[in-house]
Amino acid sequence: MNKYQRKIREYKEKTGKNDEEVAKLLNVKKSTFSKILSGKCEPNLTSKILLNLALDKAGLDLIPNFLNPETMKSFILANQKNYLDLLFSVYPIANNFRREVDDVSWASVKSAFGDKDNKKLIENLLSLELFPIKDSYASYLRQDHTAIDRNPETINRISGQLYEMGLDKMFENCSEPKDPSKQIGPLFKRWIEKKTLGVPIFDDVNSFINHKGNAVLNVSDAQMLSFAKEYLGYKKDKGLDFVARFNNIYVLGEAKFLTDFGGSQNQQFKDACTTATAKCSGGSLGNVRVETIAILDGVIYVPGNNIFTKFLNSHPKTVVVSSILLRDYLFALV
Repeated sequence: MNKYQRKIREYKEKTGKNDEEVAKLLNVKKSTFSKILSGKCEPNLTSKILLNLALDKAGLDLIPNFLNPETMKSFILANQKNYLDLLFSVYPIANNFRREVDDVSWASVKSAFGDKDNKKLIENLLSLELFPIKDSYASYLRQDHTAIDRNPETINRISGQLYEMGLDKMFENCSEPKDPSKQIGPLFKRWIEKKTLGVPIFDDVNSFINHKGNAVLNVSDAQMLSFAKEYLGYKKDKGLDFVARFNNIYVLGEAKFLTDFGGSQNQQFKDACTTATAKCSGGSLGNVRVETIAILDGVIYVPGNNIFTKFLNSHPKTVVVSSILLRDYLFALV
């Protein structure tokens, strides 16, 4: 009997659930579950994670070694604790209030709109934070206002769209709330700056290196990258969000809060994984130990056949940890 058969058996005995219920819990077909029970196949990674979540909830020992322990702890935190409540302390996303549109500026827009003055209409709208239509040519005009006089056909084309849209819709679009994902970027570093980790924070490299105890380096992403390359032999060109030293072990990390799958979110995930899988050697600090990690939060901890699961299948020992558990991970380094 392998460890998966044994643990499923323990779980069924402890909870009284039948095969059909456990198969559903592991998100597998009955036929596949029968093969798992007979030892003809192992559960896939998603089912292993789901089984460990069920074992933890039932107060049973987890199946070890198929995943980095910090990553499994993060799955448990996200799926069985008040994860989102805790995460708000790291990523306090502001309420999505609408943008303010200055009364004087909008009065100028209304006047140009009423006069059908295309040039003034475009100029006044470009002075606002958000242009009311998504148009690549409008973006160009925002960067080069002198192009307005040189491109009358473009101005007339865009103005025609604006007249068709009407003032009310234009105002609605100009005051559209900011994308919450664009607020996320600096929040992790602000959380670190609050000394949440309970260790000194240094804003220059020499003080950080010379300090004998645990410490965090708080400089720009580019300066972190430069430090990691010169002193630790970091081989990647991607910027870093986190540099620290705990128990004489240097830690390099990139932090992301992923709110969905696909598009730019997938690229952010890949960037973090590039850091987590990087190797370090040949830095000027000599033979020091360096750990590279991904500090990830968000939807990746919802078990399923997603980009995170595919990454873990090929990198099961890579350290991926929630920011909520970062402090515990760092102090436990040996």
